[in-house]
Amino acid sequence: MMRGLTWLVAAGLSLVHPALADGKMLTYTVGDIDYERELTEFGGDPVRVHVFVTEDRAEVMGDAEPCKHGLWRAAELSSAEGVRKVVYGTVSPDGKTGKILTVDREGEVLRMSFEGLDEPPLIVAAPVWPVIFYDLDLADLNAVLAGMPTLGQSFDFGVALVWPELGSDLLQSRGTASARFDGESKWQGRTAYHYDVSGALTGELWIDKAQAHILEARFDQSNYPEFRDFHLVLETERLDGEEAWQTLKTRNWGNCPAK
Repeated sequence: MMRGLTWLVAAGLSLVHPALADGKMLTYTVGDIDYERELTEFGGDPVRVHVFVTEDRAEVMGDAEPCKHGLWRAAELSSAEGVRKVVYGTVSPDGKTGKILTVDREGEVLRMSFEGLDEPPLIVAAPVWPVIFYDLDLADLNAVLAGMPTLGQSFDFGVALVWPELGSDLLQSRGTASARFDGESKWQGRTAYHYDVSGALTGELWIDKAQAHILEARFDQSNYPEFRDFHLVLETERLDGEEAWQTLKTRNWGNCPAK
């Protein structure tokens, strides 16, 4: 049996981490591996991504410009299978979301369809279970980790992503990444599990031992065309995140002129 499938919980029991009881909201800085140096040299603010994770859902938003629709992505998933569906869309002033495109896992394939367009779906072979969508900035991997029966051991996961660049396939299946457990380490005073990652992603991953979410990830592969590689660093966390997440979804509409 493949290691990815060993995450299935025996006897149908759910072992979701208790920190997900009220949803978990995490804010990360994200960019190239050397973006901190570039910010110091050239100025500017770090790029932030906000993540909300529950037992079977992961949502992602970046910082939106005031009074403009923010981009939003959401995944339906399970710890054993990873992502079953991803919806890409926008957030309106009342916090409601609208779809742009959807990717569904159907058996051994991923199928992308476009909202309101009479276009045939894009179909690619699905990678190994559990599948994550790399362009979700590891939000879905956070949800998968919280459902793992045991952390501190090696695991595999499949990597897919939506790659919005002309001349490239929009929907891509990148293959399998293997995270090899390399022991415990200290990360900004916390006890972390450290992993060396190879395969579809190559680099390092630090996971909080107590809370089971990602503290930092450094990968050689980019997840957006404008990045050279990938660096994700935890900035803040809230373990009672549902109300905070709903507030975040509407905050860039505060003090906007009436239309």
